[in-house]
Amino acid sequence: MKTWVFLLLLVVATGMQYVLPQVWAPLRFMDFILILTFHAATRSGPLQSVWRGWLAGLAHDLTLSPFYPLGIQATTKMAAGFLSSLACRRINMDHPALQSLFVFVLACANNLAVVGLFVIFGQTCPAQSLIPLLLGAAATACGNVVVRMLIVRPPADLFEVEQP
Repeated sequence: MKTWVFLLLLVVATGMQYVLPQVWAPLRFMDFILILTFHAATRSGPLQSVWRGWLAGLAHDLTLSPFYPLGIQATTKMAAGFLSSLACRRINMDHPALQSLFVFVLACANNLAVVGLFVIFGQTCPAQSLIPLLLGAAATACGNVVVRMLIVRPPADLFEVEQP
């Protein structure tokens, strides 16, 4: 993935992260920026995935997380990018079920890492129970299915009628 494409997709993902929860409240659990971090990591090397994850997390910190200490999302997305890149090198992520399971586990780890960093920094965590964390991970995994469908089969292919 070229850098300008990643930056354009980061702007789109950040906009979706901000606008879509205002349109439909359950989308507030979905982490579009984590989905972008995962897909960027599957198409680049580990070092580039770390930088892209950090940049995506920093964009998340600066635009969408005014009550988070600066750097929490950057740190967790950086780790998510690195782990995604390593996993994609060792595991074939072409199967949608395996990819969705990995994104679910990655989202759970990301959410728990955010909570852990809140505790380390001595801040009050916005999530008071595990339910919002698990809902966020499940919503992110479901969102990944839609993103994967759009990447593998572009929208124009979805509406074509197959010839017998």
